[in-house]
Amino acid sequence: MTFFAKPNCRPGSRPGFQTVADTMNPEANEQAERFSDRQTYLAMLNVLEDFNADRAHTAQTNAAILNILDDFNGEKSRFGDTTRAVTNILEDFNGEKSRLGDTTRAVTNILEDLDLAGDRLRTLNADLERRVEERTLDLVRSEERLRLLVEGVKDYAIFLLDPAGHVMTWNVGAERIKGYAADEVIGRHFSIFYTPEDVTRGKPDKELEIARTSERYEEEGERVRKDGSRFWAVVTVTALYDPTGKHVGFAKITRDITERKRAAEQLNLMVESTPVGMLMVNQEGAITLVNRQVETLFGYTRDELMGQPVETLLPEKLRLQHSHDRRQFMTAPLARAMGAGRELFGMRKDQSLFPVEIGLAPIRNESGVFLLASVIDITERKAAEVRTREALRQEMLLKEIHHRVKNNLQVISSLLFLQSAFVTDPQTAEILKESQSRVKSIALIHEKLYRSKDMGKLDFAEYVRDLVTDISRTYPVGQERIAIHLETEDVFLGVDTAIPCGLIINELVSNALKHAFPDKNRGDVWIDIHARPDGQYVLQVRDNGGGIPKEHDWKRSKSLGLRLVVDLTKQLDGNLEVANDPGASFRINFAEMQYKERS
Repeated sequence: MTFFAKPNCRPGSRPGFQTVADTMNPEANEQAERFSDRQTYLAMLNVLEDFNADRAHTAQTNAAILNILDDFNGEKSRFGDTTRAVTNILEDFNGEKSRLGDTTRAVTNILEDLDLAGDRLRTLNADLERRVEERTLDLVRSEERLRLLVEGVKDYAIFLLDPAGHVMTWNVGAERIKGYAADEVIGRHFSIFYTPEDVTRGKPDKELEIARTSERYEEEGERVRKDGSRFWAVVTVTALYDPTGKHVGFAKITRDITERKRAAEQLNLMVESTPVGMLMVNQEGAITLVNRQVETLFGYTRDELMGQPVETLLPEKLRLQHSHDRRQFMTAPLARAMGAGRELFGMRKDQSLFPVEIGLAPIRNESGVFLLASVIDITERKAAEVRTREALRQEMLLKEIHHRVKNNLQVISSLLFLQSAFVTDPQTAEILKESQSRVKSIALIHEKLYRSKDMGKLDFAEYVRDLVTDISRTYPVGQERIAIHLETEDVFLGVDTAIPCGLIINELVSNALKHAFPDKNRGDVWIDIHARPDGQYVLQVRDNGGGIPKEHDWKRSKSLGLRLVVDLTKQLDGNLEVANDPGASFRINFAEMQYKERS
């Protein structure tokens, strides 16, 4: 608020103005008492004194001061509210003062921590700088080692190209594989390593373009050495960029796989020519290789099978389970037969099934693990097994037949023996005895066959030894008087040949024991059977007795024994030779009789 002064006419005063003390009247005193704030009042007095000192104020200013005083009276009530508000603010300020002290202490602590953190940060920064310097040195050393390593690699050609394809570096492996020395090739375009056909087609530049856009290019193909010879190579081209992303060239790695390619071709040739079906599948079960025999077995062409799931070759009801088993097998593949103890079937293109035998062998290469399977059509084997089982059944049946025939013949022999005991005529008794011997010779063959492991063949030398023993028991002449000598080789005869031969030996040996030595002289009988180089057999029975009388015509003999020998020789389609040398000698040449099915 500003107070205005009235004009002063008192002598000694400054012209036109009065002092505040002179102008005070009761109304003014009353107005001053109404001020509740003493300080405010004193301030107004000072303002009035300053105002009196200012001669430049005009009457308009005095009027304005009066207006302000009027406004001050109107603002009085609002000033009280403001005073209370200020009081409240001061109280709040006192409350915040203590909290500000806490905050100040916390800030102080933070500043102290920041000082410590700054120290640690400076330490870490120094350590980081040291480590960066050490890593930089390590990187330089690593690059040097890498350079030395690349330059020393002999199995790979490793070199750099500029963006246009010119050779920038050259290692020992590149020199060994391609035949160029470093000074002969650096600066030249890398198309010199390609065949003329590939260069004509623009293949080198196309490879670089693919590597630039895809960052990498790989292939297998023919390359050319300095001397013009060609080799098969695996090639990798990688695009190189600097830290700003600018393309700066290419890294190229070449490996000579000529020997591996040749081995693979030989393997493919072997797989292709093998009589067994061979196919290869990858880890996903897709067919990647088949040979000609697989095409024959399943009826598919090679193009129809390549890339198809291997379950295509299985019966539909087995495909889901096989897919599960295959995935499980590929987790730990081992070479083994598939489906041990189970019957396996393949399915042809025409949906027909056939029995198979499958062998599995895992093959590992840089492309991963593959499964090579050999597939054999065992239809014929199954049929052979059926035939074998049938043959075994028939063999068992045949053994049983031989056993029963032998038993029946023994019954007949026993009946003849019993009958001879009741015969008083010596001639009749002799006939029965001879018949019994013949029956026993046949029964012995059936017994040998029954006990033999090979039902088709008889160990004839063993049979002859046992037969001679039985004959010696039938005609007991005493070994000290007549000795029987066996000169037999290991001869095996079928039953159709053995029975006639056994009967012939029985007749001739029995005849020698009965008639060759009539005066009870000492003598010898020889039995010889052996094979000739032409496949024929020779059977000879001879003695050193009296021989056959000259007047006796053995071809027309009425003796049952000699007639049997002649008839059995004809049954063998053999040739009988009879001589006195010096005793009787019977020699028969014959061949093994072939089995003829009876109607």
